[in-house]
Amino acid sequence: ARRFLKNLRMGGSLEASVPMGSFSYEPLRDSRQLVGLAEGRGVTPFLSMARALRDGTESYSLTLLVQADTLENVPFRNVFEELASACSRFSFIPVLGTEAPEGYASGSLNQAVIRRYAPMDASYFLSGSAAFIGSMEAELAPMEQEIIPEDLIERHTAVVTMSKSGYIKRMNSEVYTAQRRGGQGIIGMT
Repeated sequence: ARRFLKNLRMGGSLEASVPMGSFSYEPLRDSRQLVGLAEGRGVTPFLSMARALRDGTESYSLTLLVQADTLENVPFRNVFEELASACSRFSFIPVLGTEAPEGYASGSLNQAVIRRYAPMDASYFLSGSAAFIGSMEAELAPMEQEIIPEDLIERHTAVVTMSKSGYIKRMNSEVYTAQRRGGQGIIGMT
């Protein structure tokens, strides 16, 4: 992310997606078997779900498959491993692009890996980049798993500003009004 921001130039454009969907268990909607497919920081919503299992406040089972290049690149790996050892209804399986140590899956997160580790009668929760979500939708489609319709993804133009300290703010572009040459903003309107 830092490299991306460093190369971003004033007036440049970028495409980003916003968090959406629901990461909560709904007994009338979901199976008691849940499967999480995630990459990168997309694992974050699954922390609260796994903690709820450990604490006994939820009754579902959760299998979390996480795609990463290396074991070191799995966010919150130690926390998830501790949760999995403390709760028999939570399984944590990193899928590593490199050669995996014993007990971990290697290769890419695809149909074969999903079929090997995840129950087929489960409700699937996806979290990650738009490219990852698209890839997982393609993997799940032949398995006849429910897919989130593409039209649920919110698309709009936004203005992204970054301070000298590196803080980022995203605002809808409709907040700004166009000015003519030599415009003086709100001051010039009086």
